[in-house]
Amino acid sequence: AYSTGADLRKIASHAEKIAKGLPEGRKVVETSDVEANVGVSREFSVFELNSALSYRDRAKALDIAAHLGGAAKFALPAVTSMLFMHFNRILKLSALMKARPSASASEKASVAGVPPFALREYDAAAGNYSFDSLKRIISVLVEYDYKSKGGDVSSDLEDSELLKELVVKILSV
Repeated sequence: AYSTGADLRKIASHAEKIAKGLPEGRKVVETSDVEANVGVSREFSVFELNSALSYRDRAKALDIAAHLGGAAKFALPAVTSMLFMHFNRILKLSALMKARPSASASEKASVAGVPPFALREYDAAAGNYSFDSLKRIISVLVEYDYKSKGGDVSSDLEDSELLKELVVKILSV
């Protein structure tokens, strides 16, 4: 997952750095050469955070939260909004499964508002979080949305720290 994007100048610059860093006579570039000379340039998205939270992958979720929080275009209100939509879909799916355990995959996808190919993740999330814990997560998301918009003047935490705190709270529910 090394990415320089489509900027040809950046690609050429990175290729030059790697070529200069290779030992004399060596022509094969290895992963370690890229890491040592260019570094890892990986953009994480809120969709990957949603997935890590769905599967309750604490380490991955916290890693993604740290990267998202440090991104130049990071906006906590946008992230909390996306997390809210995600967990709201899981809550709807969980309610359906509670009422009708034998619901078909197409019914589940329809109620959750997701394409059928995404249902596996939502099924896993509905299994990983109880109906009551999903309601608590929605409350936590509303609280952090409020904080992200300056609603909690007693908090001196940066938005990036609030995101990490939010992720820990979600995983602790």
